[in-house]
Amino acid sequence: MHDEIILSYLEELAEKLEILVRDENINIEESSSPGGLCRVEGKHVIILNSKSYSERKNSGYDQGAA
Repeated sequence: MHDEIILSYLEELAEKLEILVRDENINIEESSSPGGLCRVEGKHVIILNSKSYSERKNSGYDQGAA
């Protein structure tokens, strides 16, 4: 599956579970983390590292088998 399809499924499921999905540009040079699940002010939030996603996309990583 392409990353865009997976992201769409993730956002749909997160909405049903009342989890916010945020796309953040994490500027920490040493971080290659794609993000993760955390709690902010008592609410679950999935943070996606947009920098990590764009690097994968530019490398052709998301061209996997569908």
